[in-house]
Amino acid sequence: MQKIISVIILLLVSLLFHGCGRKQHNFLNFEEKKKEHKINRIILPSTKITLIEQKEEKIKISWKEISHKDLIGYNIYQFSKSGFVPKLPLNKNPIQNNYYISEKKNSCFLVRGVFKIDEQISEGPSSNILCAK
Repeated sequence: MQKIISVIILLLVSLLFHGCGRKQHNFLNFEEKKKEHKINRIILPSTKITLIEQKEEKIKISWKEISHKDLIGYNIYQFSKSGFVPKLPLNKNPIQNNYYISEKKNSCFLVRGVFKIDEQISEGPSSNILCAK
């Protein structure tokens, strides 16, 4: 009997604290919600890596420039041949020119255009992937 009472008390306490740590929803909130719009990456132009040159200890990659009024630069992604594309680019800020010099050999690269549309920063689609030997 004491076990049953203990289980019931435990269930009641767990139900009491069930919502803790979660964001509470106010169903009586009549404020107007902000409309968010997502930019469709498919409609943004992509680029194409055109050249990988290996000179001494460095690799230079070049890509075709994107002609778009909202383009603010490019993000470069570098990864190993057997690895996955990282979530974050090599560069902290978008690169303004259409080439990048890396010191890592045996790497693969892809490039994405970075666009600023309605004060929102968005990446375009990925370029082709080229790997240095």
